[in-house]
Amino acid sequence: MTKISKKFELNYQTLSPTIKKNGCTYTLTQRGQKALIYKQHYTKSLFYYEVFLIKIRTERAFNGKTFPAKEKFPHNEAFGKWAWSFRTLEDAEQKFMELENSNTLM
Repeated sequence: MTKISKKFELNYQTLSPTIKKNGCTYTLTQRGQKALIYKQHYTKSLFYYEVFLIKIRTERAFNGKTFPAKEKFPHNEAFGKWAWSFRTLEDAEQKFMELENSNTLM
């Protein structure tokens, strides 16, 4: 069970520490209460850091099958809204701390 506020608890699957998507490998660098940092690897020497708020997709049923609640990885349209990309870890950590210290809930 994961607690997301003092009054609300929700069971959900967290994102994998390593994700392969869009021809890139993403590696979890930092996890907070409200935000995540993933390192996005294009090549060994070309990478970015993606910072995003933790968003939860609720449990749902489709064609008689139940899909559990789980964290969402940001889609392209999320960038600039609840996800951001940075060239340096320092800039990513600054945004991460801003999100963690804000009053915004997931």
